[in-house]
Amino acid sequence: NDCHFSKQVSNVTMSSGRALSLLTGVLVGTLVARTTAAPAPYYVTNDLGTPRKRANPLKGFLTSPEWTAPPYSFPSNLEYYYVGLNKVMTGNDTFDWDSYLEPRLTSTASRHSHAILRFILDYPRKETFVPQYLLDGGLAFTTYTAHGGGRSPDYGDKNLAEALGQFIAALGKRYDGDPR
Repeated sequence: NDCHFSKQVSNVTMSSGRALSLLTGVLVGTLVARTTAAPAPYYVTNDLGTPRKRANPLKGFLTSPEWTAPPYSFPSNLEYYYVGLNKVMTGNDTFDWDSYLEPRLTSTASRHSHAILRFILDYPRKETFVPQYLLDGGLAFTTYTAHGGGRSPDYGDKNLAEALGQFIAALGKRYDGDPR
């Protein structure tokens, strides 16, 4: 606070004229630095080669091309996708990224946007998104009526837990560092 600063200055052994001159120089220097420094640019170029908000390019409004056809009526550089696990996981430790996921990521990147992916196993009022090989293996489900009803897989099932672990590892191996 100002009193503390004044006390510190008064403890310095120098003439009052010199102290005042030093203090004035510090204050003027601070004001000049604050008023003449160029403001940081609002936009910078990011990894997709198009201007983005500097503060956080992965923040803001978003929609899904599966809900509303681009271009959007509001500024956005994020797109959202629900992705059924059965769309990419075809077997135990077997994945097909190219048929369903890659076209969406490529399309999103062509609009200079980033994709947000939500991999799902169940969704109210929809059929299951559990990979077929787990269904064939006898995975149990719990039926629910909330939110329009649906079926939730048994998340305690060791085969499902193993499959989710394999999926996470494979997704990371394939897409780690992918800017889309």
